[in-house]
Amino acid sequence: MSKLPLYSSALVADTPHAKTMHPRIRPMVSTGIIVGPAMTVNVAIGDNLSIHEAIYDAAPGQILVINGHQFEDCAYIGSMLVLSAKAMGFLAIIIDGYARDLQELQEEIGFPVYALGTNPKGPVRQTRGEINVPIVCGDVTVNPGDIVFADEDGIVVIDAAYLDELSSHIVKKETYEIERRELLNKIIKQELPKNSIYPAWFKKKNNIL
Repeated sequence: MSKLPLYSSALVADTPHAKTMHPRIRPMVSTGIIVGPAMTVNVAIGDNLSIHEAIYDAAPGQILVINGHQFEDCAYIGSMLVLSAKAMGFLAIIIDGYARDLQELQEEIGFPVYALGTNPKGPVRQTRGEINVPIVCGDVTVNPGDIVFADEDGIVVIDAAYLDELSSHIVKKETYEIERRELLNKIIKQELPKNSIYPAWFKKKNNIL
């Protein structure tokens, strides 16, 4: 796959075909915009054996997306697993479950992790789940190879088949926003009157010529 565009989650979320994960999954550690294809894991509840297996079978540049079933009784990942993922070439870990070792993750490892929160209790490692199958994470379906866009605002997923279409939508949106910002800054500087930005429907509603 060619180099992926570093679009923000907010830009992608406003385009057709985008699937936005529930905001309960939030950044524990964020390093800015992360974009990559998903490697998916469906764990056995309370068990992280399949996460270990997935990490050591990674292709560099992937994002590990895990259905942790919102299980609250333990953390599925901690500093050692996260450091292993970083060493194996993953870009980030996203889990609909809990993490631990937050201070190490933030201050020493500096690897992007998105999770529901923290829990100091560890999981068991006995039962295999599923790797590279369709999963549900953050209330959206994620397929292996789907493109994930993650940053401080949240996480958005699209099918890789829509990448070219996505780019055309975002170019239009970025062009509009650039022009709009220029206009707004001119109004702020009092170079143009405020009514310069009134849309047609607003003018009609308020009888503004």
